[in-house]
Amino acid sequence: MATPPTYQSFGVGKTDDGVAIGNYAIFMDQSPTYDGKVGSIIYHHSNWDADWGPGRWVAGPSSQRNDDYTWVSVASSGALEPIAFSRAVFKLSTSLSIKDTASLNIKDDTELKGQATITLHYL
Repeated sequence: MATPPTYQSFGVGKTDDGVAIGNYAIFMDQSPTYDGKVGSIIYHHSNWDADWGPGRWVAGPSSQRNDDYTWVSVASSGALEPIAFSRAVFKLSTSLSIKDTASLNIKDDTELKGQATITLHYL
């Protein structure tokens, strides 16, 4: 697997010597379900701008960014506007990449530390 661009990866900590251990990326399944129907992922980068007007949304990303606020929602298949739903399922997966052990100089167990925040915002 190719290494994701830096804006699509999150760090997992450093060794005792201060060397970055690696990173991980978060990917979203492109076929979420809403109220039992299959939809499409749509998104826009907004910096928390709540302008939901036409043209703001595009077909969804496969991975989440760490450099801006990314709004992600569900649309009916092929549409580019968020829709109302009572229940939605967005499947997430991660991919972890670790530097080679020679570069890290790890002799003991090393804890991986990383986090990303996902916020639910009602449109």
